[in-house]
Amino acid sequence: MASNSSYAIGIDLGTENTCSAIFRDDKAEIIPHDGQSLMPSYVAFTETGWLVGSAAKSQASLNPENTIFDALRFIGMKYSDPQVHSMIKDLPFRVAERGRRLAFVVHHRGTKLGLTPVEIIAMVLARAKRDAETYLGKGRPVSHAVITVPAYFSFCQRKAIRDAAIIAKLNPLRLINAPITACSDYVVTQRLAGERNILIADFGAGSFAISLATYEEGILEVRAVCGDSLLGGEDLDTRLVHYVVDIFKRKTGSDPTIIPRALRRLRTACEKAKCELTSQEQTRIELDQLYEGHDFAWTITRQNLEDCCTDLFRSLSQRVERALKDAKVAKEGTHTVIIIGGSSRIPKIQKLLYWFSMAKKSLALHAAILSGDTSSKSILEFMLLDVAPFSLDIETPGGVMSPLIPRNSSIPTKRSKTYTTSEDNQESFPVRVFEGERARTKDNWFLGNNVWVHAKDKGGNGKYGRMFLMHPDGIPKEELESMMTEAERFDAADKAEERRIEAKNALEEYISALLDSLASQPTTDAVSRNIRLANVLLEWLDENQGAQASEYHRRLLGAACPSCTRFYEL
Repeated sequence: MASNSSYAIGIDLGTENTCSAIFRDDKAEIIPHDGQSLMPSYVAFTETGWLVGSAAKSQASLNPENTIFDALRFIGMKYSDPQVHSMIKDLPFRVAERGRRLAFVVHHRGTKLGLTPVEIIAMVLARAKRDAETYLGKGRPVSHAVITVPAYFSFCQRKAIRDAAIIAKLNPLRLINAPITACSDYVVTQRLAGERNILIADFGAGSFAISLATYEEGILEVRAVCGDSLLGGEDLDTRLVHYVVDIFKRKTGSDPTIIPRALRRLRTACEKAKCELTSQEQTRIELDQLYEGHDFAWTITRQNLEDCCTDLFRSLSQRVERALKDAKVAKEGTHTVIIIGGSSRIPKIQKLLYWFSMAKKSLALHAAILSGDTSSKSILEFMLLDVAPFSLDIETPGGVMSPLIPRNSSIPTKRSKTYTTSEDNQESFPVRVFEGERARTKDNWFLGNNVWVHAKDKGGNGKYGRMFLMHPDGIPKEELESMMTEAERFDAADKAEERRIEAKNALEEYISALLDSLASQPTTDAVSRNIRLANVLLEWLDENQGAQASEYHRRLLGAACPSCTRFYEL
């Protein structure tokens, strides 16, 4: 709990699924979403409203062009990035450029909208907040959150997640790397003694990360982080889709991927097949009327999947070796290996690592612990020291990177470095800061412009100065406020749609109960008349599924009136 008047929750924000939890009374509790522990990270737009979570995913095959998923993979990216164009060709919805930003194009209430990944993630976070407030009960607002993110997220991507939280009216207390969250949960629950080196592999739907941490006497220190924010279970699905499409093309000469609905059906079937292959050697994909009247049926083996993804699995092994090398820890010096993420169940992944399974909910549980009651003994006895996943560098003449803070440096940290000005008596000069490991600045992430103010101008010795970061790709305050206003508009429309559906359901339930009651009564003229009138109203209901809540209320009031003889006229 963040304060006496508002609550804080832990949110494990995932590419495929999101889970949230709350820490109170010295224990963490999973917050349910539609009766389940996981909420699909899906947002769908329809002519009557918008849906988030399980409701959005359940209608994805019928509304593929307006159902957004994998938004987390696009966070912090530009439309011009090469990776974007390789990803969007396998998506059933449209991705375009809005200003300088990437946007998902959808149709909502007859209007074409362009929504950024930040806005989509904000909707997912807002739904997690609403689920939490429903779970806690009336008068218990949720205003704060600790949010897990992929360990290999850059500064720009983390800033985007913070912006999304603000749009969702959540104060992001802390962003914590997902692998370290699982490790924290492990060391807290296991009460380890002595020094332990722990390797954590997080293979989720959208990203993969390896972290090496050392735990001793209540302090968990991250030694190294390595991974790929664009390599995950979704990529295995994509490889399987390509494999199946090639077979379909050979059999029929047609390409089903040009139709969004066919592509959505294919992707869903391949994802299901991948999951089934974790526990069995083969499975079968069967899709009726997939494209141009052609049915598709094919047996997929586990070996087929592994052959499709050989290079991806090799990449995972290389990242494990790199993390061990960066941390200066030998394989035999690793005491425990933890593997998490939905894709961790794949047998090939299990062969690559010694593992024990941890459910996704543990990440949300520990994020909740880190957001919870600071008087708790379990929190006071625990300290987490994280690292920077990428180097922070300054651009020097010729576009060459000059390292300032090396990757895997413990954070927070402070570093200083002396640079020589290009002109005598120069009081200030622009500095461009980048994040990444490539030698040339053009191949790394540009964080922003800075201005170095010489210490001699402030009475110093000329070897110290100040930097003012001006992030060019961050969301300006005015635009962020506009996004918040737009989110409030969506929220108001969503609540109005909920009231409309509740009113429709109330009328439908009343008519059904009325007909059941009349059916059990002796047949009289009055009973027959009321049955006829109830059926007239039921027919009206079938023909007016999009009526306003006030109309449903008016009809319900007429149906429930004592005379019950003229309600069809209302």
